[in-house]
Amino acid sequence: MINASGNTGSSGETHTCQPLVLSSMKKEDLAYLAGIVDGEGCIHIGKDNGSWGNRTPRYILVLQVSMVDKTPLLLAQFAFGGYLRLRHRKNLKWKPLWEWGIKSAKAVSCLRDLLPYLRTKRAEAELGITFWEQSNHEKTFLPKTAEQIAFKESAYLGMRALKDKSSIE
Repeated sequence: MINASGNTGSSGETHTCQPLVLSSMKKEDLAYLAGIVDGEGCIHIGKDNGSWGNRTPRYILVLQVSMVDKTPLLLAQFAFGGYLRLRHRKNLKWKPLWEWGIKSAKAVSCLRDLLPYLRTKRAEAELGITFWEQSNHEKTFLPKTAEQIAFKESAYLGMRALKDKSSIE
């Protein structure tokens, strides 16, 4: 993993930066990062269908951005935290990709800050925020009701439908 200065940690652990006080960020910086998310980002609700003996599916909100230039991703990591890693690709003719990502509460915080500037991913961000707000108080060890599972599955399928719709347009 890479920290905000671009250095790898010696132990291979994930290194995250302290989030900036967002009031110190310029609106132009937030708009710039929103443009990066709109163009290169992926907002999704991940689903684990009950691995490791747990039959209740688990859902998680994820925001990821992958691109060749790591500079915008360093800004995102510095502003919102998360991880930054280098991904080598199977085709050696292709340049490696840098990937920045955040999950759960950090993803929601980031999406709330970027929401006024998002265009193509706005509906996905709104659904992700709603998903988190309506399900973030649950503890993973508590049994989930059929209603809670139905809501999460509906949000998961809704996010997939938004992605299918955007790929057609």
